[in-house]
Amino acid sequence: MAATATNNEAPQIEIVTAVTAVVTEEGEPTKSSGLLFYLNDFVRNAKLILSNRIFLFIVICTTFETLLIKGFSSYLTKYLEYEYRLPASTATMLAGGIGFVSLIGGVFLGSYLIKRFKWHIAECATFITGTLFVTSFIFLGLIVSCPQERYINEQSDVYKSVMPSCNCDSNAFYPVCYRNMYLFQTPCHAGCRHYGGHHNYRDCVVLDALLNTTQQQQQQQQATPTSGSKFSIEPCYRPAKHCSKKLVIVSFVCLVVLFLSSIVILPLLRIILESLSPANQSFGLGIRSLITKLFGNIPGPLIFAAIVDKSCIQWTRNAYNANKTCRLYNNRSFSIGLGTLGASFRFTSATFALIT
Repeated sequence: MAATATNNEAPQIEIVTAVTAVVTEEGEPTKSSGLLFYLNDFVRNAKLILSNRIFLFIVICTTFETLLIKGFSSYLTKYLEYEYRLPASTATMLAGGIGFVSLIGGVFLGSYLIKRFKWHIAECATFITGTLFVTSFIFLGLIVSCPQERYINEQSDVYKSVMPSCNCDSNAFYPVCYRNMYLFQTPCHAGCRHYGGHHNYRDCVVLDALLNTTQQQQQQQQATPTSGSKFSIEPCYRPAKHCSKKLVIVSFVCLVVLFLSSIVILPLLRIILESLSPANQSFGLGIRSLITKLFGNIPGPLIFAAIVDKSCIQWTRNAYNANKTCRLYNNRSFSIGLGTLGASFRFTSATFALIT
């Protein structure tokens, strides 16, 4: 019997070997068939993942969050620097400290809540929705702006009337201030005739004309554009002393907004993983990464830049490459644009989290 079985197996082995040899000799059809199989499998899994309502809506929510945080964090330093007249190094340190504390604290607290209360999709979605809706209103706290002095440059009527024949450099920017009332592009635009030392300028005819016209002299003495004035101007305070309290408020608002943005990172990830089968989780994370980077990381700074540039009131041009640089922003427009845009994106992401 054993001998018979061995004789029967021999032809089968020969047949299998022959078939394998044929397939191997052809070679190319085998590779194309394998490639077609993987391509069909890729398309099938992609359709399966993208047709998942929970996954799709939570990825859209994540994309709006990425767009918001990427754009907001990119211009937070500039906002603090120009709105509250902070030195660039101080604004950078403050923005970096806010971002660091909020990210570390938010991520740890979010992970703790998930583990402590054993949240799943429903609980995570509820928490995300509530958090995002609340912070969409907190974002409006950024509308609080620092009162800005009246800005005088070569386009101002008072400058044209008092100094029609004086050609001050329109690309120079050395701002000088008179108390909290007027801000001049340069001492030349203030019509200053003398330098008093210690960054102090005297006999500024444009300033004299402004004070005469508005009758806001602090010493109750009239001055004329043609005579020497007792009033002097100096470089603008950095930081703006009259906005110190508002700076504290806005810094706290930024901290709360970024902290609550960080606290939902892991709940969002939890929903994505639980909405997919284990076999498709890595593929789903790849799709999420592609969508958020393509529609969040890239357009975020561009959208915020377009809004911020609209609030610019003084552009200067580089003499070497003709590039334009904004040197001064309208505080009110800057803060309103940043606050309303952030609140709009945050409200939209909260809406998609709600319908998840």
